[in-house]
Amino acid sequence: MQDAEEGEAKFELPDNLNFKDWTNQSFGVQHGKVHTFCLRFKKSIADRARTVQFHPSQKVISKSNRDGEYVIELKCSGHQEVFHELTHPDWLARVLLEGDDNLMSEFQRYSGLVAKMAAEKSNVCDGVKTRFGQGMFKEIFLTTNKRTVINSLGL
Repeated sequence: MQDAEEGEAKFELPDNLNFKDWTNQSFGVQHGKVHTFCLRFKKSIADRARTVQFHPSQKVISKSNRDGEYVIELKCSGHQEVFHELTHPDWLARVLLEGDDNLMSEFQRYSGLVAKMAAEKSNVCDGVKTRFGQGMFKEIFLTTNKRTVINSLGL
Protein backbone atom coordinates (compact mmCIF):
# COMPACT_ATOMS: atom_id res chain seq x y z
CA MET A 1 0.00 0.00 0.00
CA GLN A 2 1.35 3.40 -0.91
CA ASP A 3 0.19 6.97 -0.36
CA ALA A 4 -2.58 5.98 2.06
CA GLU A 5 -4.64 8.84 3.42
CA GLU A 6 -7.14 9.05 6.24
CA GLY A 7 -10.66 9.38 4.91
CA GLU A 8 -13.72 11.11 6.30
CA ALA A 9 -15.83 7.97 6.75
CA LYS A 10 -15.90 6.49 10.24
CA PHE A 11 -17.25 3.15 11.37
CA GLU A 12 -17.25 1.05 14.48
CA LEU A 13 -17.02 -2.68 14.72
CA PRO A 14 -19.98 -4.35 16.40
CA ASP A 15 -19.29 -5.34 20.01
CA ASN A 16 -20.26 -8.93 19.24
CA LEU A 17 -18.02 -9.32 16.17
CA ASN A 18 -16.13 -12.61 16.20
CA PHE A 19 -13.53 -12.23 13.46
CA LYS A 20 -12.87 -15.97 13.22
CA ASP A 21 -16.58 -16.72 12.77
CA TRP A 22 -16.86 -13.94 10.17
CA THR A 23 -13.91 -15.26 8.15
CA ASN A 24 -15.27 -18.82 8.36
CA GLN A 25 -18.41 -17.72 6.49
CA SER A 26 -16.46 -17.26 3.28
CA PHE A 27 -14.90 -19.92 1.06
CA GLY A 28 -11.97 -17.58 0.42
CA VAL A 29 -11.37 -13.88 0.88
CA GLN A 30 -14.58 -12.71 -0.80
CA HIS A 31 -17.69 -12.12 1.26
CA GLY A 32 -21.24 -11.51 0.15
CA LYS A 33 -24.44 -13.50 -0.01
CA VAL A 34 -24.25 -16.85 1.75
CA HIS A 35 -25.24 -19.74 -0.55
CA THR A 36 -26.07 -23.32 0.34
CA PHE A 37 -24.99 -25.81 -2.30
CA CYS A 38 -23.89 -29.40 -2.77
CA LEU A 39 -20.75 -30.82 -4.31
CA ARG A 40 -21.17 -34.34 -5.69
CA PHE A 41 -17.79 -36.00 -6.29
CA LYS A 42 -17.77 -38.91 -8.71
CA LYS A 43 -16.63 -42.34 -7.55
CA SER A 44 -13.31 -41.95 -9.39
CA ILE A 45 -12.30 -39.04 -7.15
CA ALA A 46 -14.41 -39.68 -4.02
CA ASP A 47 -11.53 -41.08 -1.94
CA ARG A 48 -9.44 -37.99 -2.64
CA ALA A 49 -12.33 -35.62 -1.88
CA ARG A 50 -13.02 -37.33 1.45
CA THR A 51 -9.54 -36.27 2.63
CA VAL A 52 -10.18 -32.56 1.98
CA GLN A 53 -12.01 -30.13 4.21
CA PHE A 54 -13.24 -27.59 1.69
CA HIS A 55 -14.90 -25.32 4.23
CA PRO A 56 -15.69 -25.24 7.99
CA SER A 57 -19.43 -25.47 7.18
CA GLN A 58 -18.91 -28.71 5.27
CA LYS A 59 -21.56 -31.31 6.06
CA VAL A 60 -21.35 -34.84 4.68
CA ILE A 61 -24.58 -35.82 2.95
CA SER A 62 -23.32 -39.20 1.72
CA LYS A 63 -19.93 -40.85 2.23
CA SER A 64 -20.73 -43.16 -0.66
CA ASN A 65 -24.13 -43.17 -2.33
CA ARG A 66 -25.30 -46.03 -4.56
CA ASP A 67 -23.21 -44.59 -7.42
CA GLY A 68 -20.14 -44.40 -5.18
CA GLU A 69 -20.28 -40.60 -5.07
CA TYR A 70 -19.16 -38.55 -2.08
CA VAL A 71 -21.67 -35.73 -1.49
CA ILE A 72 -21.15 -32.71 0.75
CA GLU A 73 -23.11 -29.56 1.48
CA LEU A 74 -21.46 -26.17 1.97
CA LYS A 75 -22.99 -22.98 3.31
CA CYS A 76 -20.73 -20.05 2.57
CA SER A 77 -20.12 -16.86 0.65
CA GLY A 78 -17.28 -16.46 -1.83
CA HIS A 79 -18.92 -18.71 -4.40
CA GLN A 80 -16.69 -17.31 -7.16
CA GLU A 81 -13.75 -18.96 -5.43
CA VAL A 82 -15.69 -22.22 -5.23
CA PHE A 83 -16.21 -22.04 -9.01
CA HIS A 84 -12.48 -21.49 -9.48
CA GLU A 85 -11.59 -24.39 -7.17
CA LEU A 86 -13.84 -26.74 -9.13
CA THR A 87 -11.95 -26.00 -12.35
CA HIS A 88 -8.73 -27.30 -10.73
CA PRO A 89 -7.41 -30.39 -12.56
CA ASP A 90 -7.98 -32.58 -9.47
CA TRP A 91 -11.74 -31.99 -9.68
CA LEU A 92 -12.37 -31.06 -13.31
CA ALA A 93 -14.97 -33.36 -14.89
CA ARG A 94 -15.32 -35.26 -11.63
CA VAL A 95 -17.60 -33.08 -9.51
CA LEU A 96 -21.13 -31.75 -9.88
CA LEU A 97 -22.26 -28.46 -8.36
CA GLU A 98 -25.90 -28.20 -7.33
CA GLY A 99 -27.43 -24.98 -6.05
CA ASP A 100 -30.17 -22.40 -6.42
CA ASP A 101 -31.04 -20.88 -9.79
CA ASN A 102 -29.10 -17.65 -9.20
CA LEU A 103 -25.95 -19.54 -8.23
CA MET A 104 -26.23 -21.86 -11.21
CA SER A 105 -26.85 -18.96 -13.58
CA GLU A 106 -23.72 -17.25 -12.35
CA PHE A 107 -21.82 -20.50 -12.64
CA GLN A 108 -23.04 -20.91 -16.21
CA ARG A 109 -21.62 -17.48 -17.04
CA TYR A 110 -18.32 -18.29 -15.31
CA SER A 111 -17.89 -21.68 -16.96
CA GLY A 112 -18.71 -20.18 -20.35
CA LEU A 113 -15.86 -17.72 -19.88
CA VAL A 114 -13.53 -20.55 -18.85
CA ALA A 115 -14.51 -22.54 -21.94
CA LYS A 116 -13.99 -19.54 -24.19
CA MET A 117 -10.54 -18.89 -22.75
CA ALA A 118 -9.63 -22.57 -23.13
CA ALA A 119 -10.74 -22.50 -26.75
CA GLU A 120 -8.74 -19.35 -27.46
CA LYS A 121 -5.60 -20.93 -25.97
CA SER A 122 -6.02 -24.17 -27.91
CA ASN A 123 -4.80 -24.39 -31.49
CA VAL A 124 -6.89 -27.54 -32.09
CA CYS A 125 -10.19 -26.07 -31.08
CA ASP A 126 -12.60 -24.75 -33.70
CA GLY A 127 -15.49 -23.79 -31.45
CA VAL A 128 -17.13 -23.99 -28.08
CA LYS A 129 -20.64 -24.95 -27.01
CA THR A 130 -21.93 -25.08 -23.45
CA ARG A 131 -25.01 -26.79 -22.06
CA PHE A 132 -26.81 -27.47 -18.82
CA GLY A 133 -28.37 -30.86 -18.37
CA GLN A 134 -30.24 -32.75 -15.68
CA GLY A 135 -29.13 -31.75 -12.19
CA MET A 136 -27.40 -28.63 -13.48
CA PHE A 137 -24.51 -30.65 -14.90
CA LYS A 138 -22.32 -28.35 -16.95
CA GLU A 139 -20.71 -29.63 -20.09
CA ILE A 140 -18.33 -27.81 -22.34
CA PHE A 141 -17.88 -29.09 -25.84
CA LEU A 142 -14.60 -28.17 -27.48
CA THR A 143 -15.04 -28.99 -31.16
CA THR A 144 -12.04 -29.95 -33.26
CA ASN A 145 -11.93 -30.87 -36.92
CA LYS A 146 -11.64 -34.56 -35.96
CA ARG A 147 -13.99 -34.97 -33.03
CA THR A 148 -15.91 -33.27 -30.25
CA VAL A 149 -14.16 -33.40 -26.93
CA ILE A 150 -16.57 -33.30 -24.02
CA ASN A 151 -14.88 -31.50 -21.17
CA SER A 152 -17.32 -31.54 -18.34
CA LEU A 153 -16.57 -28.86 -15.81
CA GLY A 154 -18.78 -30.92 -13.54
CA LEU A 155 -20.03 -27.87 -12.31
